[in-house]
Amino acid sequence: MVKLAGELAAAAIPVAAGATIDHLTLPLMHPIDLGALQYPVTMLWIVALMNSFNFIDGMAGLAAGIGTITAGTFA
Repeated sequence: MVKLAGELAAAAIPVAAGATIDHLTLPLMHPIDLGALQYPVTMLWIVALMNSFNFIDGMAGLAAGIGTITAGTFA
């Protein structure tokens, strides 16, 4: 429970800075505006990414490799 609270606190930082998911796009459909739901959806997405990365961290070198690939993609 403490870990989840810490993850939510960490996810609140970019959301408070204005980095949110404001709409969803699906193939063959118009974008769906989230309105006020953009804040909890963004926080949920960030926490889900944190936990999924944590799950793959148990395998030797897998998290480091994926982190390197991700950093290279963003660079």
